[in-house]
Amino acid sequence: MIVARDGSYTVTGLAQINLLNPGGEFVRRVAMDPMTTGVVRADLALPDGRLVTPMLLRIGDEEEVGEGRPIYAFPLDGTAAQILYTAWELPGEDEDLVESESSSAGMVMRMSAGRAFEPPLALDMLTDGRLALVDSIGYRINLIAPDGRVTGTVERPIAPIPVDDRIMEAERERYRETTASLLEVDGRANLSFPVQFEREGAEELAFADEVPVIAGIKVDWEDRIWVERRGPTGDSDGPTDIVTPDGDYIGTLPPEGIQTPDAFGPDGLMAYIEADELDVQTVRVIRLVALEPEG
Repeated sequence: MIVARDGSYTVTGLAQINLLNPGGEFVRRVAMDPMTTGVVRADLALPDGRLVTPMLLRIGDEEEVGEGRPIYAFPLDGTAAQILYTAWELPGEDEDLVESESSSAGMVMRMSAGRAFEPPLALDMLTDGRLALVDSIGYRINLIAPDGRVTGTVERPIAPIPVDDRIMEAERERYRETTASLLEVDGRANLSFPVQFEREGAEELAFADEVPVIAGIKVDWEDRIWVERRGPTGDSDGPTDIVTPDGDYIGTLPPEGIQTPDAFGPDGLMAYIEADELDVQTVRVIRLVALEPEG
């Protein structure tokens, strides 16, 4: 579900988009066609109503995208999505991440280990409709206007960390833990046909030469950009910088301090989605009274 700044809702499904007004009343429905308009799962909406997504499925699409990672603007008038902006991409590592094989006994899904420390394709929206988008392995956030122009850049002189043996081993251990968790969930799935999941071991992980500085970003309702940095071993447990779209540095929150929420709300509200030992999720909401990061 996408919540626009005016309080309206956009709910996306597998083949349709439902638009609701701020009161939750149904407005209209937009059909998605994988053969023409394409199918999207979006988290952001531009002021003109177009949905923003880096993921677009369009069957039979022979469009040459070229290098980089495209960010699409998906209109709600039945026309096809257009590339709004193309973000930077780390060269190399073109192999397929997923392979499938079907037989009378069911399906086997084989997933490659992939490459660790790919730069994140992280983005969020400012109140004026511009996108804040991580566009580098370093500390660079581009500000993208609704027409695709770069109108500003937020940078800090923090260099990526070179990947060494200690970082690689720490990442392999995180990979093992994540894989075990995923396979446990797959094993509990109630499917109408047998599916076997196979995943390459941690020893097959490829590595980028450097750990990206930024792990993710979010924009609060005061247009402050919360920049989550990676920790010393490459995990997403580093400090959080608070910066403005004008490039002003407000300060840094320590890793053990307040964390970036799953969602911001008005008047300092912040929501965190938390799961207990049985994976039952609850939403905890707190109010940020004052922001006093370290200098």
